[in-house]
Amino acid sequence: MIRSKLKFSNLVALLALFVALGGTGYAAFAVPKNSVGAAQIKANAITASKVKNGSLQSADFKTGQLPKGATGATGPAGPVGVAGPAGAAGAAGAPGTALAYAHVNADGTLDAANSKGVTGSLIGTDPGRYCFNLSFTPKNIITSAERVVGGINGAFAEPAITTTITAVCPAGSQSAGVLMFNAAGALVNNAFFIMFN
Repeated sequence: MIRSKLKFSNLVALLALFVALGGTGYAAFAVPKNSVGAAQIKANAITASKVKNGSLQSADFKTGQLPKGATGATGPAGPVGVAGPAGAAGAAGAPGTALAYAHVNADGTLDAANSKGVTGSLIGTDPGRYCFNLSFTPKNIITSAERVVGGINGAFAEPAITTTITAVCPAGSQSAGVLMFNAAGALVNNAFFIMFN
C-alpha cells in the first residue's frame, strides 16, 4: 500500500498552480456585473456589428448626425373656436357692381367717405321719409337700417322702399325714397345704408 505523502504545503502549491493556469480562462467567462466601463474599452473597439439594431435613440447622437426625415402628414383641424395662424393677404377684389350706394345719416346728410353716385338726400315732410335724386332709374334697391346703440326702441324693422313719394319729397328728389320704421312700426329718423343697381 502506497501511503500518501501530500502535505499542506504541497496542497497550497498545487492550488496556486491551478489558479495560475486556469484562472484567466475563468475570468473571461465570468466578468462581474458593472465592472467594465469606459476605461476598459479601447477606442473604436465597438463597431456597428456589435450594436443591436434599433437600440440607439436620437439622444445618443449629436445634433446634425441624423438625417432629416420626410415631412409628416398634415394634422387634424383644431377644435372649433380656436383661431389658426393668419393666412397671407389676398389679392384686391374687383370693383363692385353697384351703380350707387350711400351711408345716410339720421338727419338725411350723406357720409361722403362711404357713398358713391349719390350726391344728396333729403328728409321728407314727415319723419322717417328719405328722398333721393339719382342720375339713373334704379332697377333694384337694397337698404339696411344702422343699429345705433341707444337708438329709438333699440331696434328697427327693415326699411321700406318706395318710388311713389311725390307727396312727401320735393320736386327733383323723387327718384327713390326710403321709409324708416322702428320696431313698433312708427316712422322715425335713423341712419341707414342703401345700394342702387
